[in-house]
Amino acid sequence: MNKKLVSVVLTGLLSLTLASSSFASSSSTIVADKTGDRTGSIPGANQYGRVTLTIDTIVWYDNYAYAYVYEACPGKSLNNLGSVKAEAYNRVGTNNFWMSAACSYYAEYYKYSPEGATVSSHLTIQNNP
Repeated sequence: MNKKLVSVVLTGLLSLTLASSSFASSSSTIVADKTGDRTGSIPGANQYGRVTLTIDTIVWYDNYAYAYVYEACPGKSLNNLGSVKAEAYNRVGTNNFWMSAACSYYAEYYKYSPEGATVSSHLTIQNNP
């Protein structure tokens, strides 16, 4: 009887552990300050994911930054899904993108600063916002 109870409890705990890991979110965040900086690659999860770009340091009103989202699928060429923009008057840019479980995703940072000033940003990509 005691072994049966322990077995049931352990089975329940294992089921909860497996269920919670299947809904776990993958994400990658970087602090970017130069064009070409990019997040790590994350797996898609057959649902919408989110890219968020937040400008931390900006020097001039005409400075801004973009983050382009890329989809890498086996046997296919790299696909640019679109972008998000952050600027002096709107320091946070965010957008949702469909992320297929068969592909992986990353975001690449581009800054615009005609004066050559530093534009420092946080860039995050996640598959389960």
